[in-house]
Amino acid sequence: MPHLRSNQDQELNVEAERQLLQEILMDAIECWQAALPFHSMGDEYATGLRERLHREANFWIFGEYRNAPFFSFTQVCECLGLDPEFVRRRLLEWKRKHSPQR
Repeated sequence: MPHLRSNQDQELNVEAERQLLQEILMDAIECWQAALPFHSMGDEYATGLRERLHREANFWIFGEYRNAPFFSFTQVCECLGLDPEFVRRRLLEWKRKHSPQR
């Protein structure tokens, strides 16, 4: 029985890690999306904070690294079975669709 218990524990750990990676990815996408003008609340501090979070998320999603961080966008996507380039393209499509016309 101890062997069976450790397999169950491993499965729970893998699922918890996967959930954490999903939360990291979703948070980054939400921070990236939140800085678009139509989300503006008029609060200078909130706007500044959203812009800073957007810049950080933008670098994490689209930036190029010499030494990729442990939880890089590419690694997170690949661990979740997602193609990072596909996700990037879809985000850029979303941005074009939701950006104000100029």
